[in-house]
Amino acid sequence: MVNWKDATLVVEQYLGVAKVTHFCAGVFLWEFLSTVDYEFTDYSQKRPFRWTLIIYLLTRYATLGAMLCYMIGFNDRIVFDCKAWLEATYAFSYYSLSLASGLIAMRAVALWNFHGIVVSAVSITWLANVASMAYGIVQASIE
Repeated sequence: MVNWKDATLVVEQYLGVAKVTHFCAGVFLWEFLSTVDYEFTDYSQKRPFRWTLIIYLLTRYATLGAMLCYMIGFNDRIVFDCKAWLEATYAFSYYSLSLASGLIAMRAVALWNFHGIVVSAVSITWLANVASMAYGIVQASIE
């Protein structure tokens, strides 16, 4: 049986999570920086504007905010407000996930030519997903 109250085990688990988080942040940062030229062509209006671009950019920046929160939390060696850090991390993470799933939902609706049943099913599923994420943020702020 694993003793989860053992200090050495807790430190090992923390270091493992920190390493995985650093790896994921590095992969995201590489992806973010390698597609800046695509983003620049949108800002410089070399491509026609599409309203889904706003959701796409918000998804990218929310994910960047989540990665920055993770890096600040795992690399900061001074005492800080863990509750505020946790709420900000959850908010950025859930916001980016809900926007990304919204983009996928819009793609599914467009593939089905805005069929009523598909629009209803996808909308209900997306709203349930967003509601569960909002519930997670509220639970994090309560605890």
